[in-house]
Parts: sequence; structure tokens; C-alpha cells
Amino acid sequence: MTAPARPSGLRRASSEATMPAVAALILGTLLGMAWASRPSYWFDEAATLSAAERSPGRLWTLLHHVDAVHGLYYGLMSGWVRLVGTGEAATRAFSAVGLGVTCGLVALLGAELGGRRLAWSSGLAAVVLPGLAWSGTEARQFSWSAALATAATLALLHARRTGRARHWIAYGAALTLGAYLFLFSLLLVVAHLLTLLLLPGRAARSWWAATGVAAGLSLPLAVTAVGQFDRQLGWLSLEPASVLVQMGFSQYFLSSTTSGSRSAMLGAAALLALTVLLVIRCVRAAGRSREARDVLRVAVPWAVLPSSVLALVSVLGHPVYQQRYLTFCSPGVALVIGAGLVATSLRPQAIFVVGLAIVVAAFPVLVGQKQVDSKNRDNYRVLADFLGPRGRDVPGVVLSAAGEEGILVSYPERVHGVRVLNRGVDPLASTGLWGTLHGPRRTVLAPGTEVGLVSLTAHPERARRWVRWLRVHDCRAVGRVRERRYTARVYHCRAARRRDDP
Repeated sequence: MTAPARPSGLRRASSEATMPAVAALILGTLLGMAWASRPSYWFDEAATLSAAERSPGRLWTLLHHVDAVHGLYYGLMSGWVRLVGTGEAATRAFSAVGLGVTCGLVALLGAELGGRRLAWSSGLAAVVLPGLAWSGTEARQFSWSAALATAATLALLHARRTGRARHWIAYGAALTLGAYLFLFSLLLVVAHLLTLLLLPGRAARSWWAATGVAAGLSLPLAVTAVGQFDRQLGWLSLEPASVLVQMGFSQYFLSSTTSGSRSAMLGAAALLALTVLLVIRCVRAAGRSREARDVLRVAVPWAVLPSSVLALVSVLGHPVYQQRYLTFCSPGVALVIGAGLVATSLRPQAIFVVGLAIVVAAFPVLVGQKQVDSKNRDNYRVLADFLGPRGRDVPGVVLSAAGEEGILVSYPERVHGVRVLNRGVDPLASTGLWGTLHGPRRTVLAPGTEVGLVSLTAHPERARRWVRWLRVHDCRAVGRVRERRYTARVYHCRAARRRDDP
């Protein structure tokens, strides 16, 4: 039987791609694991721990109320933490492997599009691209959503080249798994449609079938997610100028998990400038290079269209854009950077110099992603240490908002012996992530003791009723620790008196 003709503009990745793919996989994993225990846990990672430490039955109940879009990841992490524990390095190791797999797949994609040199340049660009690298040190699913997006793109090119059913099935499976891992990654099909239209020849009819099956299989999750929209994304606000800055700058070259130091900002700006120059070089090379044209046809829609869709929906009054959600688009940027490097010169020395400049520019950003408070400038660890045996060693604490339970969920060993005095339902036994809390009227305070109060730093008014309650019990402040999101205070209470809520 005669094999189907191979569409022009695509090549079969040779065995020469093995070395760059393995190197990118190892380097990406090592980068994710490097100093993985240094950054403190923060709100999103605390949510992962709250979900992953539940029994299968309680996790299923949780997903019926909130966070269904993270269900597959929570299920995987539930098994992972039972094997390796809940320390920072242990939980983040799963994401580090996801980052390595993504970088290796980018190298294979580079080989498919342009050969061995593009495999090396794009794979290594993926390793150092800050908008992707951050995901390897984050106990969330974004590195794996990027891996599945890259696998889907690679399967698409294979299926288009060979026309074989197994490649179309692999493509549909990657899309479906990606959607269940993170629903917004299904927006990749918008980019793939444009890619198929831009590549020489007809868009394969099989693509419509594979995409339709993936969309149909993802429909139950989408319907559930719509029902949980307010609880899932109600915290997002629309600031068009901020969205534009994130799309054009921090989404790929800085990320929200960077300390925001001056050196990191300068490094990100330099990396953006280098990328723009490489894109221009790649566009110029496209006039005479089929490989450069193919990279642009695949990578530019991937890097631009999903972000634009979320930004447009946000501008129309439904805020859904968040730069972390678009991590699966970062491999497209790495591909363009790699193609620009290959197009700079035929001389390896020139490619090395420009590549070194990229590494130097990315270095302060990558270092910034490993700082203690790099994750949205949160530092749950310092709060836990202040309240627990390493600090004031308070016997009890009151929380002004349920989300503050994340501090205790993240570091149970550091707050050992600290009891939440106003806890109604334990987080791990509730239908939500954080359980429920009682008000002052139903909270009992022992005499002659110290008590901690954790409140939102940006909303001190939410702690006022608790401050009044503490004053009623003749308590005075004796210490305080403040970080970006929360403030922890310790009060010494001289006497115990039961009064009604002031």
C-alpha cells in the first residue's frame, strides 16, 4: 500500500532529535527542582494541598462544589503526596518533571519543523523562558498543561504528514487530556485551525473529527465549570491596561511568580528585546526558508491566539484572563526564539553568542523565581513560624477569613499544637477548600494565655470585630508579623470573660 504523500513544509524528525530532546528534558527538570524548597507556599499551592490530602470520596465531593477544572490534577497529586509527602520540594517535583517533559517535546517539535539545529535551539530556549520555567517550581498543573499542548501540536504535525488514524487519535487524546487538566488549554484548537489554514495544502478533514470528539468529551467538564464560574474566577477583575502589559511582557518574560526586583525587571525587558529581534530575523528568513515559514505558521498562532481570546472575553465584561492560565502557549514562543537563533547566522559561534545573551538576560528572572516570597509576594512560611513552636508558640489562633486556613494547611508541622479557636468545619472535611469559621459569639478563649489573630493585610476592617472581642477579654498586642496578603498578631490575654458579640 502506497504511503500518503507528505505535505510540503514538514519533515520527519530523525533520530538526531533524541539527544537535544533528552538534554532539554533533563535540564528543564533540574531547573524546576533547583532550590524548589526555597519559595514559600502560597494561596494556590495551599489549595492544591487542601484538595490532595483528602480521601477520594471527599475529593469527589469537593469537585462537585468548586475547582472541578482542577479535578484531574488534584487526583494525580493526591496519589503523589501519598508517595513523596507534602514538603515544598516533594510536591513541586511533579511539576518539575512536567517542565522537563515540555522542554523535551519542544525539542522534538523543533526537529519536526526544522531539523537538529532547531531542536537544540528551541529546546534550550524552552528551558530558560521565564514564562514557562516558573511552572516547574509551582505545585499546580501548568507545566503539564504546557506538555500536553506541545504533545498535541506534535501529534497534529505527525497526523497531517502521515494521515494515519493513530496520529489523529493521539492528537484528540492529547487535546482531551489537556482540557481535563486545565480547561482553557482547549483554546489551542483555535491556534491549530489557523496553522492548518496557513500550511501548504488543505486543512485535513480528520482534524475536525478529532477536535469535535475532544470537545464533546470535554463538554461535561465545561458545563460543570460554567456552574462554578463565580466561585472559581469571581476574584478576577478587569484592568485592560494591565492585561495588555501581561500579554506583551510578563506572561512570557517575567511571570507572576518572580520577586519583581529591579534586576529581574531589567532582565525581562532585555529578554523581550532580544525576542523581538529574533522574531524579526525569523520573519526575514521566512522569505527564503521553508523551515522558518513553518515555524511561524505553527508558533505565532499558538503564542498569540489563546491569549487574545481570553483578553477579548475579559474586555467584553467577563474577566477570565490570568497570565498563569496561558502557560501552555509558552512553547510557541520558545519555538520562535529557537528559529530566530538558527536564522541569525550559519556560523555556530554567532548562534552561541546570541544564545548566551538570552541566558544572561533570563538569569535574574529565573533567580527571582526562586526567592522566598517570589510567589505573588506571599510568604506563608514566615507566618506559620511566627505562630508555631519556632516563634510565639501560641496555643490558639483566630482567623478573620476562611482562606487563611491555607497557612495551616501548608505548614502543619510548623504550626503543630496551634488550634483554630473559631473553626467550624475542618478544611479537609468540608465541601470547600477552606472549611467554615465561627464568629466571636461562638468562640471561647482561655484565660491567661496568648492567642494569635490572622487577618487580611489589605482589609484591616475585617479584623475589627476580632480586635474588639480581644479587648473585651482584656488582651493586648505583644507581637506582629506582616506579609503581603496577611498580618499575624499575637495578643496576651489576662482574663477570660464571655460577652456577646460587640
